[in-house]
Amino acid sequence: MLVNWTLLTYFVVGVFALSGFSRGWWKEALTTGLLAVLILLLQQPAIAKAMIDLINAIVSYVWMLAPNFLSAFFNNILTVKTTATQPFQFNAGDPSIWIMMLMVLVFATHVTGRSMLPNAPTSAGSALGALVGGFNGFVMLNLVREYVSGSALPTHGQMAMAGGRSVASSGVSIQATQLPNFTIMDSLIPWVLIIIGLLVFITAVNHKAKVKLSDKGFVKIDYRKPYGYK
Repeated sequence: MLVNWTLLTYFVVGVFALSGFSRGWWKEALTTGLLAVLILLLQQPAIAKAMIDLINAIVSYVWMLAPNFLSAFFNNILTVKTTATQPFQFNAGDPSIWIMMLMVLVFATHVTGRSMLPNAPTSAGSALGALVGGFNGFVMLNLVREYVSGSALPTHGQMAMAGGRSVASSGVSIQATQLPNFTIMDSLIPWVLIIIGLLVFITAVNHKAKVKLSDKGFVKIDYRKPYGYK
């Protein structure tokens, strides 16, 4: 199956821009900060592997305390081979793990943004939201590309993008056409995206919460409505 990467990019960026237009810039900024961290983990694979190892250690500890039927659930329902003494473990080089983590975390930021700020955006907030949302869509799509290629993961994954252009998994072949000659991991591009993402996130935090000293000298946090929301 052929996939035109340029058209796919326009579609994904457009969808996220529309989402940002309806949500406003502040809610999208939470996702932007998350994406900056994920790019940083790709840029620093040793840190990414250490994080996965920590998660695996936590899973192993919880597994020892969990009932025996949990192993049967993984074996029979999820078709993941485990035993009572050998828990499920994440593979830092498996692209599907990172793609799943990306989707779960992005969904979590959407839910968090909605719960922390139920307000509707103004026209200015919607315009900024469309801009930030489009940026998020571009970064997310290119993160998936990096995960599938596996070149920036701690170890090479089970799927591969041969020559940066095709993906083969379970007998299904997907070939991407009109891929750009650069990726978000080339040269200084990842650091530029990381800086932009963190600046947007920090700006959002500053617009929502402000640390102040009370009259009695206690530190308190004042929560307020960010710019661009009714």
